[in-house]
Amino acid sequence: MKKIFTKKVKTLAIVSFMSISLLFMQSCEKQFVEENDIIIESNDVDFIVKDGYLVFSSIDAFLRSTSGLANLTIKEREEWEESIGFLSQRRIVTNIIQAEEEIDKINEVKFKGKKLNEINKKELFSDEYNKYLAKEVIKVIDEGTEDEYWDYAVYNTSFIEFINDDGLYAIKDTLYQVTKDGMKALKNRDFSKVDMLKKAVKTDVNNGIYIIESLENTKTYPGCIGKQWSNWKTESDKRIRVGVQLDVKYYIASDPSYYFYHDMYVQCQEKNFWGNWKYKLAETWIDGTWEIKVFKYSQHYSNSYSYHGTLNDYKSSINPQTGETVGYQGVFKIVAEMPDPFHYDDLYPPQFVSGNYTAIRIGGAHGIRATLTF
Repeated sequence: MKKIFTKKVKTLAIVSFMSISLLFMQSCEKQFVEENDIIIESNDVDFIVKDGYLVFSSIDAFLRSTSGLANLTIKEREEWEESIGFLSQRRIVTNIIQAEEEIDKINEVKFKGKKLNEINKKELFSDEYNKYLAKEVIKVIDEGTEDEYWDYAVYNTSFIEFINDDGLYAIKDTLYQVTKDGMKALKNRDFSKVDMLKKAVKTDVNNGIYIIESLENTKTYPGCIGKQWSNWKTESDKRIRVGVQLDVKYYIASDPSYYFYHDMYVQCQEKNFWGNWKYKLAETWIDGTWEIKVFKYSQHYSNSYSYHGTLNDYKSSINPQTGETVGYQGVFKIVAEMPDPFHYDDLYPPQFVSGNYTAIRIGGAHGIRATLTF
């Protein structure tokens, strides 16, 4: 048993990404569900680590713990995971970034004077990188081009806080696997069938295996921008880009309300000795301003957010009303103050009236700036 403390928010409600996914209610288009009461007042969280993955005792325990995990610092996360014998995909990637920096230092000396075509490409990367590339925790993007780099392979990075290297976690009698292709579940507590779950590519009711969501059926909610990135801004072998996500997870029809994301991302990379793009810590200044409207009888939310620090792969959920960050990845809830009597509020999801998101990193003559404007 472990205890994680979470913050209480009195304005827009914050819930975990998976709060209603647990009901197995997924569709390609709009999400219409009946809202259930979710109690997250208690700070007592029950879970165990089984065969390297987290098993939560209840949905409430899952909600409380994942909310707290999103706000841990790198050091806090490392201490917590090591204390319970767990390794999340989030920490795996942190470790890969560190290992890649170390291998670059070694290789500059080891292969000095050699040409790139004389070296086994696998030797240019760390053991951590090669191990988790093979396990599909990470993937190569733009392979074979001068823009080649790597990132998370999982189809939705909302899960990285609490899944292990196999993409596994469990709640009560259901074991879930999250992969590059989507999300699967094994029901009825027969976790001995975990290998069968990993190999499954379609629903198998007889064995209690269900395909909950597939990458090919994952779509942005109609009217939302989804997740968008700026172009990479490059100067002197250094680059930066900024991303924003504004998308709906669920629309609640019974009490018109949206569960939605408002996230900001920043990535900083540099070319190493061999010309490969690697995540590299850089002093960075982040600013965002926005006005968001939602529902037929529009409710408007506007504020700003600023951050200054050293980063390489930054992700944060930002409360659109208060401008406060709540970790990665929170889901915000907005309830209609004046519901449309003709029930068309589902056609008016959160949308930008305006938005400007900027990140400036050190490098170049005057810093390197990436901007997204809506």
